[in-house]
Amino acid sequence: MLLVIVGNMKEAAAEIEGVIEGDFEYKTILDGKAEITCYFGNDTEVDIPETIGGLEVVRIGDWAFNGKLLTKVTIPDSVTSIGEGAFAGNMLTEVTIPDSVTSIENYTFEGNQSLSFPLMPVLQP
Repeated sequence: MLLVIVGNMKEAAAEIEGVIEGDFEYKTILDGKAEITCYFGNDTEVDIPETIGGLEVVRIGDWAFNGKLLTKVTIPDSVTSIGEGAFAGNMLTEVTIPDSVTSIENYTFEGNQSLSFPLMPVLQP
């Protein structure tokens, strides 16, 4: 038996794993945890769920909430990492980041001119 795969494997895997529940798209990652990959809602204030599809949300994916006109975001204690550009291009004035977050990637809050809090203490051990 010969298996031939054409195209980008990473994109194909994301398409297969993408599941929509409510206003969120997510995928299953290591150890049966979830990563939020996209937000489809219209609310400007968002509470990210601690669980989705019965899985614990541990990661906010790259560019997941980019350009959604959000003004307030609450991240649950289950989240440990936030991907590149995850909240870029919004109008955020308030973000609640729990102590459980140990990784915040580049450009995560890029273009949110009204944010006025330091993010670095969150990243210190």
